[in-house]
Amino acid sequence: MYPLHQHLSISHRPFVPAELQFAPSTLAIILSIILGVLLIAWIVWLIASKRLPQWARAALQNRKWNLQDNKLSNELKSLARAMNQQHAQLGKETWEARLSHPSYEDAYNKLVNVNQQVLGMEMHASSLKEELEKFSQDRKTIETQYDEQLSKLESQRKTAQSTLDELNKRHKALDLEFTELGIEKARIQREIKETRTNIIEIENSDAPNKSALVFPLNSRLEQLSTSLTEVSTKSPILDDEIIKIEADLKPLKDQLDELSKTFSRTQILKNQELSPLDDHITKLKQSLKKKEEEIVQLEKSVPAMLEELGAFVDHARPESLRLAPLYTNLDDIHERTRLATDEQQQLRLLMDKGDKSSARKFVWFLVLIVLVLIAIAAMLFFLK
Repeated sequence: MYPLHQHLSISHRPFVPAELQFAPSTLAIILSIILGVLLIAWIVWLIASKRLPQWARAALQNRKWNLQDNKLSNELKSLARAMNQQHAQLGKETWEARLSHPSYEDAYNKLVNVNQQVLGMEMHASSLKEELEKFSQDRKTIETQYDEQLSKLESQRKTAQSTLDELNKRHKALDLEFTELGIEKARIQREIKETRTNIIEIENSDAPNKSALVFPLNSRLEQLSTSLTEVSTKSPILDDEIIKIEADLKPLKDQLDELSKTFSRTQILKNQELSPLDDHITKLKQSLKKKEEEIVQLEKSVPAMLEELGAFVDHARPESLRLAPLYTNLDDIHERTRLATDEQQQLRLLMDKGDKSSARKFVWFLVLIVLVLIAIAAMLFFLK
């Protein structure tokens, strides 16, 4: 068993990849040295000929210019966003002040038209809300009236059903009692008959003690007759009571049937009266929702219009104490934008005049060095 166990243990050991061993061949070392010497010689030659310093300076300068250009581009984007925000605020203030001017008449009239459309839609939506509220209230009133009728009918039906259940229960109990009385009466009559038969047989016999034998039978016959009288007396009373209950059951059943029919008719009338109201309320809600969506869509276009108006106002600069602080802010943004734009244009002129060829050569120089180092490493590790 032990060797098998050992075999299983060995077979379940985790796989460990073999480590890459650094054992370069002589050929790989020689080629690597030759390649390295050539690379160093080439670098020394580039330095001695002043090409490499020139390339490096050009690449460094190009990188500085690119960083500065990106910084200026980001600054101009930020200034553009700030200017748009100021234009939007300027347009809003101009619109709220209702400050018109011939130079931006078209942009101003666009807002006037949109405002009129929104006001008209809001009035329409308000009338729809009022109509919806009125019909909803009417529906609630009608529904409450019918619900009260249905609740009253349901209460009457439950009362009638409860009374009917009680009478049926009483009728069943009386029927059972009447049946038991009939059984008892038949038993007594049977015993009376048997007792009389026994008395006749004794009297017709030759027994010496007839009187002694007949006496207890006569006493028993008297008891049975008394019981029969009592049972016979109860039966008509029970029968009368059953007849009375049956007489009460019929109108009660008729009343219950009529209540159920009235309940169903009232439910149908309720549905018939509420159904057109529900349809109209649904249409009103749909119309109101559509109108509110149209208002929202129009209002979404207002910010862009305000920004457009603000740009025109910034150009026209109508006199206004309310707008003066915004003019000041915009003047500052315009000036900063102008300075940043000029600086970027000058920078790009320098970049166009710069030694791009030397910068590209320096990049290729770095790429070549990396490739040579990779080639040396590959030969040392893999060339056998």
